[in-house]
Amino acid sequence: MPTNITSFQRQRSRKLRKDSSNPERKLWQELRLLKAEGFHFRRQHPIDRFYVDFICLDRKLAIELDGYSHTLETEYQRDLQKEQCLKDQGFRLIRFDNKDVYQNMEMIIENIKLKLQEA
Repeated sequence: MPTNITSFQRQRSRKLRKDSSNPERKLWQELRLLKAEGFHFRRQHPIDRFYVDFICLDRKLAIELDGYSHTLETEYQRDLQKEQCLKDQGFRLIRFDNKDVYQNMEMIIENIKLKLQEA
């Protein structure tokens, strides 16, 4: 991890990775395969006061998986704040629904690859 991350953020990132959801674990396995194509992803990476599910720092691409809780107003507002924070720092954000991980992983990976090529 980059050195400007605090000890608290490191510990929180580790806990979030340890407690990751099944869809997050499944997508992580696929994203790790992209390393062979030169794309390095991190999981639960802190950006400002937020944690991004997956991020490719070199390509300034953040990926979020959204489950049911993201339909709640409080989570929706937090997602908007996170999105603005990422945008302010020059990151692009793409979102996928958890169910798509199970129903259409191929589409997810193709969309990610397209975004990686745009950078």
